[in-house]
Amino acid sequence: MRWGRVDRRWYDLLIPLGFFLSYWLTYNRLPSFPPVGAVNKVFYLAAVGSILGVATEWTGSRRLGQLLLAAMPVASAAYIGDTIALAQPLDLVVAALAGAAALYALHREADYPDEGSGLRPAIMLAVASAGFAPIAFMGASSSSLQLSLGVAFGIAGIVVGHLSRPNYRFGWASLLGGAAGMMAVAQTVALITRKIDLLALAVLLLLFLVSSACRV
Repeated sequence: MRWGRVDRRWYDLLIPLGFFLSYWLTYNRLPSFPPVGAVNKVFYLAAVGSILGVATEWTGSRRLGQLLLAAMPVASAAYIGDTIALAQPLDLVVAALAGAAALYALHREADYPDEGSGLRPAIMLAVASAGFAPIAFMGASSSSLQLSLGVAFGIAGIVVGHLSRPNYRFGWASLLGGAAGMMAVAQTVALITRKIDLLALAVLLLLFLVSSACRV
């Protein structure tokens, strides 16, 4: 089969695959199952999101996509922060709302009817991943620093490849798998290490919200 004949919807898996590769290179292993600890949970959240994203993309169900878009941040925050749910429920609510805002902004960019809608959300995610790397490092998570930079460089490679062969499009798998995977990484650093610079994280979140607001 030649690459030229591959259905474009399969290219949507490039960002999730880049996330999994970065995860493996960072931790030098695949996580245990059932997962123990937030780091292992991140991998499986991204995996489930990728599968659901592919299903949404191939069924063409916009309603399913929007339902998952709302559910993923809540499920991710609750799953990662299950050990602190009773003691600090407000932290989980804030983490879920911040994740939902970021995912919605990316979805809004991808859904915008212009030629850049397929690539612009990927670039935003790459910039945000690179921007989160030093925040993770200051939050005492060097592994999240490596993972974030790996995702950013992986997306940069996808963008360069797209410029020579424009096949990539930021779809549901990229959103619910790759972007939600990075959201889970951020939630892990915020909820588990609890040493994150909240002001820096809030400024980074503006990357998503300002662009989305400009579309109104």
